[in-house]
Amino acid sequence: MRALAAALLLLAVLHALDLKLLWTFSEPNNAIEDMVFSPNGNLGIASWDNCAYIVDPNGNLLGKECGGGIMAGAGYSNRVFGFVNTDDYVYLFKEDGTFWKKIEVGDSHDLAIALFGNAFVACDYYCAKYDFSGYKYWDTGVGDYVEDVVVHKGYVYAANEGGKKLQILDLNTGEIVNEIGYDYPSGSVNACRNYLAVIAKELYVYDISDPANPRLLWNRSRLGVGGNEHTPAFSPGCKYIAVADNGNNMLKIFDINGNLVYFKRMEGIWNVAWWKDRLAVGYSNGKIEMYRVVRYTPQPVSTTTTPNTSEISAVALAAAFLVPKLRKKKE
Repeated sequence: MRALAAALLLLAVLHALDLKLLWTFSEPNNAIEDMVFSPNGNLGIASWDNCAYIVDPNGNLLGKECGGGIMAGAGYSNRVFGFVNTDDYVYLFKEDGTFWKKIEVGDSHDLAIALFGNAFVACDYYCAKYDFSGYKYWDTGVGDYVEDVVVHKGYVYAANEGGKKLQILDLNTGEIVNEIGYDYPSGSVNACRNYLAVIAKELYVYDISDPANPRLLWNRSRLGVGGNEHTPAFSPGCKYIAVADNGNNMLKIFDINGNLVYFKRMEGIWNVAWWKDRLAVGYSNGKIEMYRVVRYTPQPVSTTTTPNTSEISAVALAAAFLVPKLRKKKE
């Protein structure tokens, strides 16, 4: 009876959410490096085909601009999409897809970008804060290359993949105020309210009620996530975290307590972005699929949580199977 009850509970958990495919966008012809939504549902896409794309909520192309290297990161703020390219420039678009301008940031700041207000932070071996006119406020050496960055609660959270650490910088001064080390390269970071999620092969979720001093809530292993895949994505209200587990060709969705509530095999999955009840999935072949998250309604959750560490292991073991991963090297 206990085994039956456990099986029924597992079945109920895994069917709490589901996905329904709405449309596919296939114009990019290389891996989707990063994606970001605007509040009205337009999607900014950064691709290894050197181009940035803006599509509307129905998958129609609004704008496109190509650079001289890989579009390595995407961000959005204040009706502006921003993309950083390994050709040493940041490309800015209006929200309607109109290309606006490009700003030179140099080879030391061309791998990761985060927009906020009327400004952005761009990182590689250095992180620097710029406004939309290109004025640089500060410039901080971070020791090794930063693969992903997010600005939240007055701080810059930089996933320093080369250094296997998360670095926290003061947004006003650029000073490094804290660092957290990992056993594996830290390739991705995201934030939502009082939560910070970091991918360093495993998924780490922190309480950032004290934003300069993250407190680890839980972490999940058996994930095959490396560099160059911008994941995870928080749902609105921070209730769920979607992860593109590209090493295992799986989309995995965890609740904020660390329980696996959904998984689906998606061959070549590379990254994810979440807006309202829409989940965008980018693939290594350049395809983007837009899904509706069935049985999900955005709603706020408490900013404190007590992690449940006992319910995940059987699901993760059933879902995970290792597929070797080829990692891109920056040239």
